[in-house]
Amino acid sequence: MGKTKRNILFDKLNRFITKYYKDKILKGFIFLAATLLFFLLLFSILEYFSRFKSSSRSLLFWLYIIINSSIFIGFILIPILKLFRLGNTLNYTDAAKIIGKYFSDIDDKILNILQLNKLSDRDNGLISASIDQKTNNISVFSFRKVVNFKENKKYLKLVLIPLLFILIFIFSGNGKLITESSARIINHNTEYIPKSPFSFIIKNNNLSCLQFEDFNLEVNISGEKIPANVFIEIDNNRFSLVKDNITDFHFLFKNINKDIEFKFFANGFYSSTYTLKSLLKPSISGFSVFLDYPKYTNLPDEKLDNIGDGSVPEGTKIKWDFDFKNSDSLFFEIEEKMEKHKIYNNQLQINKSVNSNLFYSVSTKKNNTTTQRISKVGNLFLSEITGYPTFYTQLVFNEIKKSISIKTVLNNTEAISLISKCKKT
Repeated sequence: MGKTKRNILFDKLNRFITKYYKDKILKGFIFLAATLLFFLLLFSILEYFSRFKSSSRSLLFWLYIIINSSIFIGFILIPILKLFRLGNTLNYTDAAKIIGKYFSDIDDKILNILQLNKLSDRDNGLISASIDQKTNNISVFSFRKVVNFKENKKYLKLVLIPLLFILIFIFSGNGKLITESSARIINHNTEYIPKSPFSFIIKNNNLSCLQFEDFNLEVNISGEKIPANVFIEIDNNRFSLVKDNITDFHFLFKNINKDIEFKFFANGFYSSTYTLKSLLKPSISGFSVFLDYPKYTNLPDEKLDNIGDGSVPEGTKIKWDFDFKNSDSLFFEIEEKMEKHKIYNNQLQINKSVNSNLFYSVSTKKNNTTTQRISKVGNLFLSEITGYPTFYTQLVFNEIKKSISIKTVLNNTEAISLISKCKKT
């Protein structure tokens, strides 16, 4: 019988602990809703009137996440775990102390029962009887009354006050103060530009140039009100654009050696941020020409460094050895025929035979950037290798006609010229 009464006591304590954590969870949801609405209202108002930069909006965004995550973990997640008896939970002794503060009549009686219960394990009949008596004395008390869910109503004002302000903004036609500002904070990495009465239009087809070259940026201003002066902001430094006419401006970037971020400014309005890309310049660092002369010339083979023009006998085999920087392709144009060669390990060989005058040009490429390495006229220089044809001459004595002639062979074509006729005297 004693065991049954004690089991009833422990069951009542377990039900109290369960309700205790449910109350904690309910209170946590109220606090979370309050902080969500309060900081939504506060940060939206700050953003609406201050128009923060991306870095400041990122700070507000992560503050919002950290504050509300802390509330969720501390006031909701941890009590949920303890509700399922996970982790360091409320024990019977702690529960008894909480109950004792609420019921003054049984202030220490539950603690005494718990202490005596440990001693009763030694089968002391007198102790068991004492426990049963004390248990009967407190059985009329409902421990669950200690926790009253309705007491959480007093915290609802923490939710209702910011909610009321939000509803006032929405129904008064100023909902954008909340919606637009919060959207900018959520998309904190996006740059938002205040709407201006004019637009900055870049006229250049693309914003990129080869490294260490100049770039002329051309801008057109379009809109109802055209500003008299336009500025460009680079690394927090502001420079004036050169005015070409009422709507057109330009700015010269000199010796570009890295990517440059910039934006325009006029009459208190900024443009979006743009990036001028500095592209590594593909180039030929050097090349060698190997000449394999035909056998009939008895000439030794020859190597020429960085020489594009020359004269060689017809039938000469030529090998170009190229060394590159920042290049992945080479375009070899020969006699108006374009050949594309893939570059590996910054080296490439090309072989040709010369049977006539040979005009060629070379250009290198890196991704979408092309540059001419051998250039004299514009962006293209035609190098020329002159191949002179094989020829020989012979004296021809005609016994029948009694004449002397000279025979010339040029490209396998014969021509005979009469020198003189012999007469018998």
